[in-house]
Amino acid sequence: VIDAVALRHESHPGGWVDDRSREGDTEFPPFVPPPKSAGDDPIVNPATGETMSRYHERLETNLRRDLSNVQARLTASEEERKRAWRKLLKVKQECEGPGAAAATAAGGSGGSSRRRGGASAAAAAAVAAAAAAAG
Repeated sequence: VIDAVALRHESHPGGWVDDRSREGDTEFPPFVPPPKSAGDDPIVNPATGETMSRYHERLETNLRRDLSNVQARLTASEEERKRAWRKLLKVKQECEGPGAAAATAAGGSGGSSRRRGGASAAAAAAVAAAAAAAG
């Protein structure tokens, strides 16, 4: 394989890459960049005359405004989530009965006894019975 690469390299007089175009021996004309605007601030939108720096300022202002809107919506959404969570816990307590409220006040979560385990469920039942006897 190395011999094939060396042979190909030697067969091209200008080197490994042929600099000529595919249309024959003619070369492409040299690239001439477009003329620069006054002050090196090119015009982005010819219809409005907006320059690159002005475009970036406008873009940054719009992005900052959008970010503020998203942050405000996120804050409002988080507050709404907290209110809904409190409401859910309140409804859950009401559905589980007065014993659940006493268990929650005594440090229990008021949740399922499967999550807490058998010993915690027994302790919660004892607290509920004591609360029912006292009340």
